[in-house]
Amino acid sequence: MFKHSPYIIHYFGANVSFEDNVNLYNLLLEYAFGGSLADRLRNYNSLLEVEVRKHTKNVLLGLSCIHNNGIIHCDIKPGNILLVGRDKTAKIADFGLFVTLEQGMNQKQGLIRGTVRTPQWEDADGDDVLNKIEFAEPKF
Repeated sequence: MFKHSPYIIHYFGANVSFEDNVNLYNLLLEYAFGGSLADRLRNYNSLLEVEVRKHTKNVLLGLSCIHNNGIIHCDIKPGNILLVGRDKTAKIADFGLFVTLEQGMNQKQGLIRGTVRTPQWEDADGDDVLNKIEFAEPKF
């Protein structure tokens, strides 16, 4: 469906293998040796403005292609943006939570889809912010 988009990880097919008495279902995807955008942020702690512009443009072009085909991704996050090739082209991956536009229109209002986030209780220096909060007893 998205073979023509350079901003979406290419899907080459699927197969089933049997290892250690277990069936394994394998997706054959384009190799992203640059890792994910989340990996990049974790390893370098920041991005240059030129990288932010390039990755943002690529993700928006990928989303435009996805939406023009009636698909809603539902889980766009740095971990699902993979960096491919020498120029580290940002490509959208992991369509495990997608819905079609029609399904999205018929879904119950207020239903939340996506990856559940765990709050980070550290400030930029890595200090636990909960220890910095002063709690007062409620007055009744």
